[in-house]
Amino acid sequence: MQRPFPASRSTLQGRPGQAVRRQDIVRAGWPAGAMVSDNSLDAYIARVRRKLKALPEPPAITTVVGVGYRLA
Repeated sequence: MQRPFPASRSTLQGRPGQAVRRQDIVRAGWPAGAMVSDNSLDAYIARVRRKLKALPEPPAITTVVGVGYRLA
């Protein structure tokens, strides 16, 4: 099974400034039919945010309540 980071990151990067639905992130990063809870996705996004902080000019991932996330 592939790790979700590269695929879901490219989903966010492909739509900079736009809200990306939670389901779209899950579809991009996990195998078809995978059961990914809201808490699992939130924890995953938190890990991605920590990884991005290591970059010299890290982009911000903001939460769009009721929708998903946005890469700023």
